[in-house]
Amino acid sequence: TRLEIEGPPIKVPVNATCEVEEPDDEEVNEYFEELEEEANEELEEIDGSR
Repeated sequence: TRLEIEGPPIKVPVNATCEVEEPDDEEVNEYFEELEEEANEELEEIDGSR
């Protein structure tokens, strides 16, 4: 995903990318599992309302 930023481009120092903490795989997986469950629940509600 690209963020559209109005105004002059922001120059990011190259070493800044090294300081970004990568999220734990477990945390990411849990997050996506929760999203999937929520999406499935919404789909069931939509199917049930027909």
